[in-house]
Amino acid sequence: MESNAWYNNHNNTIEWQLTLDKTVIDHTVITRVVLSMARDGAKPVVTDSDIAEDAPVFDFSNADRLIIKPDKKTLPEGDYKADLIIYDAANSKGILWTRDRLIEVVS
Repeated sequence: MESNAWYNNHNNTIEWQLTLDKTVIDHTVITRVVLSMARDGAKPVVTDSDIAEDAPVFDFSNADRLIIKPDKKTLPEGDYKADLIIYDAANSKGILWTRDRLIEVVS
């Protein structure tokens, strides 16, 4: 299982290259991103690009990758399992793209 580190209050980024049939998708067609992160049975922390305070967390303007900017949102430290849902004009209900990806939140 792949994992990433979410560094609170630092300028590190998480970059994900989303592929379909081993081909990188055009990330500029993405219209919305939802990242749901759960740990230890607690209610998931949801970060949604459609919510004004969460919008700066995501950058999907690059054709070849999705950039997540953890310094834009501080989370409690710990290990999370993350689900990534992406939306585009053809998929208004979203596509569950990544499931149970490990993200470690550290300060």
